[in-house]
Amino acid sequence: MAPSGPEAALSGSKPARRATPSAFVIPRRVVVTAASFDAVARLLETPRKPTRALRALLHGESVVGEP
Repeated sequence: MAPSGPEAALSGSKPARRATPSAFVIPRRVVVTAASFDAVARLLETPRKPTRALRALLHGESVVGEP
């Protein structure tokens, strides 16, 4: 699948890609092993209960260790 939107702009512009911090670049394709795929599938089928920190974050509250 061809990239669209910002991804297309960055993939076509080498200077823009070099100027973008690597922390903000998501690979176009992620390759996983069969075992890791199965692990992710299990987590999606039976999600864990959200942690207290996640619930606080989603409600816009302060989270310990975060500004």
